[in-house]
Amino acid sequence: MKNPLISVLMPVFNSETRLIDFTHRILLKDAIETILNQTFQDFELIILDNMSRDQTYEICLAYGEEDSRIRVYKDNELTNTEEALGKLLKFASGQLIAFANDDDKWDPYFLETVVRAYEFDRSADCYFTNAVLIDLNDKPIREMTKQTNENVYDTSASAIEKFTRYFLARDPLPKIFGLYKCSSLERVLPLKKFDSLGADMDNLFFMKFFSQNMSCRFIDLPLFFYRDRPRPIGEYKNLKISDEIKASREVLKYLNHQLDFYLESCLIARLTFKASELNFFFAFSFEGFLSHTIAKLEWLKTDYVNQNRVGRSVKQLISFLNSISTKLDCSFNDFVFSPNQNETSQLVFCDDVITRRQKTLVKSALIQVHDAFARTYQELGIENRECRFDELISLMNSPHEGIESVELREEFNEPVDRNLLISILVTSKNLEHFVSDTLSSIEKQKKIELEILVADGGSLDKSVQLISRFPHARLVSLKDKGFVDGLNLALNESDSPYVAQCCISDGYINENWLFEATDYLRKNPNVSLVWGFPQYMTEDGVLGKISYEQYLHKETPILSEMYFQWLSNGFYFPEGNFVCRRDVFRRCLITQNEFERNPVEAFLEFTARFHEIGYLSSHIPTVANFGRYHQGQSGAILTDSGAMKSFHKRYRLRMRRERRRFLLTRKKSFLNPDGKEIQVLTISPSIVLKIYFQGIARAITRSFEYLKALIPKNLKTSIRSGIFQLKSFIDKIRT
Repeated sequence: MKNPLISVLMPVFNSETRLIDFTHRILLKDAIETILNQTFQDFELIILDNMSRDQTYEICLAYGEEDSRIRVYKDNELTNTEEALGKLLKFASGQLIAFANDDDKWDPYFLETVVRAYEFDRSADCYFTNAVLIDLNDKPIREMTKQTNENVYDTSASAIEKFTRYFLARDPLPKIFGLYKCSSLERVLPLKKFDSLGADMDNLFFMKFFSQNMSCRFIDLPLFFYRDRPRPIGEYKNLKISDEIKASREVLKYLNHQLDFYLESCLIARLTFKASELNFFFAFSFEGFLSHTIAKLEWLKTDYVNQNRVGRSVKQLISFLNSISTKLDCSFNDFVFSPNQNETSQLVFCDDVITRRQKTLVKSALIQVHDAFARTYQELGIENRECRFDELISLMNSPHEGIESVELREEFNEPVDRNLLISILVTSKNLEHFVSDTLSSIEKQKKIELEILVADGGSLDKSVQLISRFPHARLVSLKDKGFVDGLNLALNESDSPYVAQCCISDGYINENWLFEATDYLRKNPNVSLVWGFPQYMTEDGVLGKISYEQYLHKETPILSEMYFQWLSNGFYFPEGNFVCRRDVFRRCLITQNEFERNPVEAFLEFTARFHEIGYLSSHIPTVANFGRYHQGQSGAILTDSGAMKSFHKRYRLRMRRERRRFLLTRKKSFLNPDGKEIQVLTISPSIVLKIYFQGIARAITRSFEYLKALIPKNLKTSIRSGIFQLKSFIDKIRT
């Protein structure tokens, strides 16, 4: 017999009587019947009864006798919902899994809609619709989410972005009731309680889900109906807690729970992410711990704690936590993530300096919160024997101490990927005092096989002797006709699938750059080039500002969008800061004969040819390479002589010629690295606006950025709000 496409999993417990006092009807029957009445019928319904003490099991059995698609099991131990789902998953035979509550309802088209979304695009791990919150009498209250809140969890976002964003938001509804790939769920379930309270298991589910870079696809149709029902606190149901001792214990329980969830999330991050990503989470997750702790205390104060000693202590703690939150230097929402960031291990939107500073503030604030919790417990006259603050602080100080995970041991042993081989093309002449720094920075690159091909232009100092000391370096020329000739000579010696260029006075900052770039190209076969940010360095080795700063906190154009960026403002790839497929590099690099007939700047010419041919590029938001200012620098000589101005003028003419060609032919073909056409874009009014007016919009936006910088961060004025809104409006127009 053919297996169904979908397995619907429903855990039940006392579902016959749990809400009967409020509804005077059995909501379990409504829930089952809305599933059976779906327009899409290729499913099975598997029900697990968690040792109910009423007639729940018998009701489910009766449905099973009438419909062969329903299977009913009875558990032999008490479990929470998430543990029950892990057991149910073992009974499932479908490729896709849906979770169902025993009191919610589905629109008849719910399954059909999510299945269509899955069949249209199978790249996501979860497909879910919007939901309507309904009361116990099925009366609609409100829609539960918005498109803008859910798109942040799709395939374009990085794992660390989704993981951190979810920790801050903790918005499981309505995602938790979506349609999942069974293979994805098997990587997350089962879940075990992390404390005695047993709450936030749905949030823990999504922390594990997003840590593995899984994604969700949102369908903005209200086809799921979530029941708003009484949810008691502990053993006290929906009543005020008059006994101060009991109230104090509840406050203690919920404070410990918030801390436990924070620690549990940090442990998941430690076992999943690389060092830079883990530091990012430590730096920007604390605001989520504060906000959710404050929200829980407000809930306790409002609904369950009388205006007594306990209520006063809770109120004081809330006030203190609010004051701590205002002292943080910056917020997660201050940063905009690039859609291609999911291939990098280093987050530079909040550059390392910002992350380190924020993490220092967080650790200091965490100690203050620890002391505030201790004062509260002392005021309430209770002892906290389960506090895990010390464990959390120790984890932040030494995140990788005592790691037993095989994957993490491999990560920190930095295994080399023998399948990723790259040639670094280095040009050199009479710069002996930079040779060691540059070649050392190349040889320190991690997890990748590389060769360094050096074309020397006839150095008269000790450059050649110093180069020969490096095991990965190979001299391919002892005399060339200049930079372009040396680059071509080195390229001709390369047998690697990928190449990068580096001048002998420059070097790499990110030790993972070459691995990240080549790994990205390997995973994205239609992309020919990937670039990172350059950073200036003085002759004495002092790092300066990061170049291309317009993209530091903005979404960087990638793929075909970069072509239009080039047509709009003449963007060119930063020399030394990109990795390219060797054959593409060869097609776009000017030869020495061409250069002698018509001298141009090599990488301006490279960029122009790259876009004219129609290759696709992408971007990894990391500082890849440093470019050193030094005496006798060729770029400075060309600038002083006026030649560089002439080169840029020719480059702009080349760009305008391509722009005219595009407007006349009304289309642009984009090619993969092998020259095969993979995309054709036809002209449209929006593209014309993008080409001609993007530069103007960018100038206006930069003016607003300048005004924003003049306003203190802690001063939330209506003027600042208006500037931000106007800036966002202009950004939308540009997009």
